[in-house]
Amino acid sequence: MTRIDPLEVNMGANTLSRQIRRISEIAVAPAFSVRAIRRLTMALAVSRECTSVQYQNFPPLEEKHLDNPRLYSNRTHLISAMRSMFEGGVIAEVGVAEGDFSEYLLNELRPRKFVAFDLFTMHESRSWVTGANGERVSTKVLLNNMTHLNYYKSKFGDRGDQVSTEIGMSHVNLAKYPDKFFDVIYIDADHTYEGVKQDADVAKAKLADNGIIVFDDYIMFSHVEGARRGVVQAVNELVVCEDWRVCGFALEKNLYYNIAIRKQSGSPLAT
Repeated sequence: MTRIDPLEVNMGANTLSRQIRRISEIAVAPAFSVRAIRRLTMALAVSRECTSVQYQNFPPLEEKHLDNPRLYSNRTHLISAMRSMFEGGVIAEVGVAEGDFSEYLLNELRPRKFVAFDLFTMHESRSWVTGANGERVSTKVLLNNMTHLNYYKSKFGDRGDQVSTEIGMSHVNLAKYPDKFFDVIYIDADHTYEGVKQDADVAKAKLADNGIIVFDDYIMFSHVEGARRGVVQAVNELVVCEDWRVCGFALEKNLYYNIAIRKQSGSPLAT
């Protein structure tokens, strides 16, 4: 029979009691709002998630994993730094949403071929979180009453064969392409550990020898969406366990970092 430790029970009860008091104090405060309760709930979730074994059991990056990396103020500057290396190359964006960043990648890197991977199911949701501050907008308004796929295709309809779309699970569709096919792969799809790892495991084989993979949202918890993320764990495992190198890192206004990695050491990215 399992023995219950009275001390542990008492500590758990005390913790719960403190949390209830905090919620009660907020509820009776003059500035009470639903947002205040949401912030507290998210804070408690962060505390629980970040103390779990799963969140602690992944390898840290070390100095030997850094290939003279440059720091950028945001992801657009990171991408701009790659222009001299990859202009006219082959680019994959895994997870394209409404296509705003696709447009930047196309305009900045001017690839001869651009492949957009997505489920293209945004139209099935009533609203969508968009923008740096996480605003929620009507999906019908965002997509001009079109399906996700039709909206994306219409956005880039004037580019002809330069842009193609792959509909479905990204790791499945990415696997259809030849090895060493892409010069840059930008991954911004399923942010769970399992999802990022699946994409990364396929992407590493599809990347050219001197190519770069960029992972969006290199964080462990999204404070905007109130959800945990597995990007850090999956990226660190790839870098440490398979001897990749970090060559760039981008900040963002709300600290949804981007990290750029490559298999072989090479010339520094531009400033």
